[in-house]
Formats: sequence, C-alpha cells, structure tokens
Amino acid sequence: MGVRLDLGMARNLHLAWEMDLEALTRGEKSSETLPYTRIHQQWEDCELGLWLHETGVRQYEAHDAIHQLVQVHKQFHQKADALLTQVLAGHHPGAWKNKFDEVRSLSREIVFLLTAVEFGALEKQRPIRRELTQLNPLQNLIKRLFEGPSRAVEQDQVCLDVSYARLMHMRWSQDLIKSFRHWGQDAHLDSAEICALGVWIHAVGFKKFSEISEIKMLDKVHKNFHEKAEKTIRELQKKHADDAQRAYNETLELSQEVIYLLSLIEYKLLNLNACTPTVQVFG
Repeated sequence: MGVRLDLGMARNLHLAWEMDLEALTRGEKSSETLPYTRIHQQWEDCELGLWLHETGVRQYEAHDAIHQLVQVHKQFHQKADALLTQVLAGHHPGAWKNKFDEVRSLSREIVFLLTAVEFGALEKQRPIRRELTQLNPLQNLIKRLFEGPSRAVEQDQVCLDVSYARLMHMRWSQDLIKSFRHWGQDAHLDSAEICALGVWIHAVGFKKFSEISEIKMLDKVHKNFHEKAEKTIRELQKKHADDAQRAYNETLELSQEVIYLLSLIEYKLLNLNACTPTVQVFG
C-alpha cells in the first residue's frame, strides 16, 4: 500500500471515529448504533490503534511523529472515555464542555501528526519522484510542491486537490517555522491571498467544494494563521522574545487547525463520492 493511501486510510479512520463521537454528543446517534465508540475502549482496539499497532509504528518507525502519535492517541482515548462516561450518564453539556474541547484538541493533533508522518515519508521519496516528474502535469505539480517556489502557478489552480493542499501547507509552515529560529531575519511571508494555499482556497476550494461548510472556516483560519505568523516575525525582529513565543504558539495551533480542516474536507468529499469503505478495515 502506498504512503498516501496507507496514511490517508489511517487519517480517515480516525476522522470517522471522531465524527461519530461528535454525533453522539449532539444526540444525533445513540451508543447502540456506534459499537466501536464505547466507554472503556482501549486505544489499541479502535481502528487507528489497530493500524498503529499492526502497521504504523513498524512501517514508519524512523519518523519521530509516529511515536508522538502513539502517545497522543492514548491521551485522546483517555479523554474520550471520560467524555463518553458523562455524556451517556445524561449529564448536562455544561458539565462536559471542557472534556469535549480537550478531545477535539487532541484529535487535531492526531490528524496533524499523521500528516507529518505522511509528509516525511514522501520527502524521503523525492529522488524517485524527481525521475518521474517528466511524465505528466500532475507529477510535475508534485515537483513544484516539494521543490519549487512558494507561490502557486496558474496550472496548479487546476490540478491541486485537497490532499496536495494539505501537504503544501505542511511544507510551507515547516519552512516558515525554521526561519523563526534566526529571530525572523530569514523569514519571508506572502500574504494569505497569494500564498499557494490561499490561491487554492479561492480558485479551487470555493468553486469546486462550495457545498462543504468547512471551506469558509478554512479561509478564515488560514487568514488568522498568516496574521499570527506575521506577528511572530515582527516580535522576533524586535527581539521581544515573550511576545514572539505567544504568537508562535498561536501560529502552531492555527497551522494544526488548517491541516485538520483540509483533512475533514477531504474526508467529506470521499463520503460524498462514496469512496470511503463502509466496513471495518480490521477485525
């Protein structure tokens, strides 16, 4: 199984679990219809846990993010179990709101770490891809995505899909974060409108995926990400370390949210196109 398919499957398995959990908290589904979203489920027993145990850690052990993912996934299940206990006991939402927020935050970190593993694995394949980029425009896009300029070019607006947009933001944000280490002296930040992801949102996302509400949310979060990144650079250049650190932390959180929203859009598109398997992958 290829890197993108393998990790894409793991990411979508987790998102399916989270969507069911959220539906349960809203009263749209019952625990009887969600047998794998249950109290006291061990992290190894859910489909993402099985994938991590049987495939993920072994196949991607060279990537630090996979080991972080194991720990965050355990925390996610601990928090989800505490949340489910209160929800199924009929407690008022005000009693478990904080637990729900913790679960959502950990879920975003899981999606981000899965994307980090995917990105790292694809980066290691760059010599292979370099030989293939002459074959067709889509593979030439991959070359630009991982090795080319930071801005989107006209043909990218046509062939970029959600998955590439997600990986493009991961690469771009990692390069930006590296530049923060030198007090922002090397940092160059395009505006939200002309960076590659911003171009994709307006030229592709709004036109092709307007039925998915998360597109508008993505546009807003992406603009906030740029604002916080710009603030980080300004504070670094002024040598205001504490202010820069706060802005930097907010930038990281918004970057995770961008990755999460792109993943959720991709997940919903797969469901709309009836491409997501309806049966369990394991067991």
